[in-house]
This record gives sequence, structure tokens and C-alpha cells, in this order.
Amino acid sequence: RTARHRGVLLLGEPNPQVQLFAAECGCPVVLVDILGVAGHPVVAIDNAGGIAQALRHLLELGHRDIGFAGMPDNPSLHERFLAYCGGMTEAGLAVRPEWRYGGTGHIRDVAEGVRPILGRKHRPTAFICAGDYYAIGVLEAARSLGLRTPQDLSVAGFDDVDAAALSTPPLTTVRVPKIQLGACAADLLLRGIAGDGVPEIWQHCEVRCRTELAVRASTAPLRKTKSP
Repeated sequence: RTARHRGVLLLGEPNPQVQLFAAECGCPVVLVDILGVAGHPVVAIDNAGGIAQALRHLLELGHRDIGFAGMPDNPSLHERFLAYCGGMTEAGLAVRPEWRYGGTGHIRDVAEGVRPILGRKHRPTAFICAGDYYAIGVLEAARSLGLRTPQDLSVAGFDDVDAAALSTPPLTTVRVPKIQLGACAADLLLRGIAGDGVPEIWQHCEVRCRTELAVRASTAPLRKTKSP
């Protein structure tokens, strides 16, 4: 409660309350993986780089028909969707709206929303998901239709939550460096409290932490279909 040597690391979802708190807080604030709040330093995940890793992995496995699951309302998930679109376009592949699920991330909702996509005659052979719970929902949708993962459908997630390694099959996913994320945020906050550097530069600082791909059993090479 002293006038000096205090600050706030703020984690959560971007919403008007976060914007209001950050604007009215009387001490330095660093946002941790909260995008879309202007005027404060932020330490976030390299969403574009993570999606690029997952997409490259699927392309190397021979997949070309790749769907996407993730809600665009969240700025971080929106970045992941844009990275998917950009990567597909760069690879000369079509981004098909009918192969995209953009609803909530509740596993049951994802499964219900993805089931019609996988039930079509012409369906994706792989899915990139904006989060692991989206990916687990895709796994459930495939299972309910009798599709095998990864023989019939490869699935890649994002975040590497604890459930990812315990799913059936274990999920290939983009691993987020949580320790590095926290350490960078703490370091940035301490610099702001100490007054290092130009205040205007500190306020608009943005740090992105690199990801790595954890390859597990939910992805496999595309199966060659026999000619009639």
C-alpha cells in the first residue's frame, strides 16, 4: 500500500471490466496474454508462429484439406484463425467456410458443431484447433461418427493443457511457454515500477513468447485412397 514499488500483473479474458481496471489503476499494469486493451504493456503468446508450426506439420504429413475450430471473438483465438487463413493461402490451399467451426469452446458444443462437417462426403482430413478443448471436441465428433484418429482424421490443438496428453489418442498440440510468459511479464512489470526507460515506450511494449509443437498420436500421414 506504499506509494512506490507496487504494480499489477493482470491475467484473464479481455472485456470492458479489464479495460476499465487497467485505465483506473494507480500503479503500473502489465497484461498477461490479454490482447485488445490499449495503452498498457502486454506479454502474449506468438499465436501466428504456433499456428504456423501446426500447419507446417500437417502439410508435411500430406494433408491439404484442413479445417479449423475456434471462436473468433477472443483476440488471441482470432489471431490464430488469421494465421491459419494466411498459412493456407500461402500454401495455395482453399480456406473453406463450411469446414470451420466458430462456436464456443465447450467440448460438447464443439462435438455437436463439428459432427456435420465430418459427416459430409467431402470432409477435411485434418483439423487445426485454436485450443485443446476445441481439439478434444473434434476428437469426440470423429469418434461418434466412427472415424478413427489419426487414421481417418488428424487433429492438432493449441496450449498443451494437462488433458491434452491424457486424451485418446494423446493430442498433438502447440505448447505454450507458461513459465517464460510469467517471467517476462514479471520482469517487464519490475522495469515499469523502477521507471527504467521512457514511460511512453514502456506503456506500448509488446512481448511475444515463442511456442513449440508437441507431436503426439493424434496426427499421422495422410492415407492414400485407392483409385476405383
